Amino acid sequence: MKKAFVGILVLFFAKNSFSFTAGNCKYKDLVLGYLEEGYSYNCVSYTPWNCPCAPTMCDPITQGTLTSQRLWPASITYVWGEGAYAPLDKINYFAIRWRGVFYGSGEHTFYCTTDDGCRGTLFFPSYPGAGTSSSLTFSDGSSCWRGRGGSNPTLTECSVKVNLPSAGYHLLLLDYFEAATNARATFGWDPPDPHGKVSPIPYHRFMAQGVRMKVYSGTNFNSLACYRYVYSITFPSSEYPFWDTSTKGGCVGLVDNFSVRFTGFIIAPSDGTYRFCTVTDDGVRFYLDTNDDGELELLIDKWIPQGATEWSSNNVTLTRGPHAFLMEYYEGGGDAVARLGWGSNCDGNIGTFTPIPPNYLVMIDEECGGNEPSTEGGGGGMFGCSYFRGKFLIYPILFIFITAIFIRIILKRGEA
Repeated sequence: MKKAFVGILVLFFAKNSFSFTAGNCKYKDLVLGYLEEGYSYNCVSYTPWNCPCAPTMCDPITQGTLTSQRLWPASITYVWGEGAYAPLDKINYFAIRWRGVFYGSGEHTFYCTTDDGCRGTLFFPSYPGAGTSSSLTFSDGSSCWRGRGGSNPTLTECSVKVNLPSAGYHLLLLDYFEAATNARATFGWDPPDPHGKVSPIPYHRFMAQGVRMKVYSGTNFNSLACYRYVYSITFPSSEYPFWDTSTKGGCVGLVDNFSVRFTGFIIAPSDGTYRFCTVTDDGVRFYLDTNDDGELELLIDKWIPQGATEWSSNNVTLTRGPHAFLMEYYEGGGDAVARLGWGSNCDGNIGTFTPIPPNYLVMIDEECGGNEPSTEGGGGGMFGCSYFRGKFLIYPILFIFITAIFIRIILKRGEA
């Protein structure tokens, strides 16, 4: 019995060991669910949809202020009522965007029940580029991106139907805004496999989209300065206004002499041969788990001072699905450039560089020790990021449960 018990514990913890280590942090599993982003906006006066800044002219997400980010491995089923959205500590005038990647094809129907507005955007895959996107206009007879609440709301369910012409990894953005009084948001779907309406959407059908970006002072990861989640590794670009001449790495006051670790999974859309490339000013190292064995292979190693230069890996064979990666970068002085791409345009010509699009980049779990806090533990980051760590509670709970069973068996044998 004792041997069986020990065997169970060894199997359990071996199964939940981590794949690779970078600094004081360990990485392994996909984050199932979503990257959740909170936006704050202001409203001078409220009548249905005279918000935010002017009647129907301002968008609470694209023209709001991104204020919080967190990983959300759970379904989207919020009922705040008159309570506050915790990451922003706001009761009114906030918006949320959830970013998730799912694999599918065929006809899908998405649903939302919200107070106030809801909408979506779906990105269709097209290797190696970003593909096309389609706006999802949820409707209950008219567009549901409007004020739909009040002190005594009668909420109708909104829906939108979309056909995915081919199987692949699709990026789904789900948006919600709250104007005033009550607040709630639930999203559901009816996929073709298995067919049947489900509300809320099961979070385990999605992978949280994005890449973890941790910025350190010094060119050798001396001390963690700030962190955030980004959609792709394309710096500088208009998508990332925080990377500019005054804060190149995204940390206030950090212009030169810093280093960055990017971690996540790259999704190979199909079995086949792939080629990766980086464009950096200055140094870069790029690692990838090419064999699905938890071991990272160093594909690009140019840890040298340099102007913006493209470096390519050798061709690697990958199976369809997620592969863990680590990209390390440092900036000494002058311009700061950090980009990660793939495809046939990895040919040394910066002008034809093709970045890895967001629908092929998803999150990896992180656990840190020493004097480096985990970004998933909440607080201390660029946004004071937090992470719903419910799934990690299962480890100590299972350990206690198994231990209790073992003790009970021993006691019963003693009584006999």
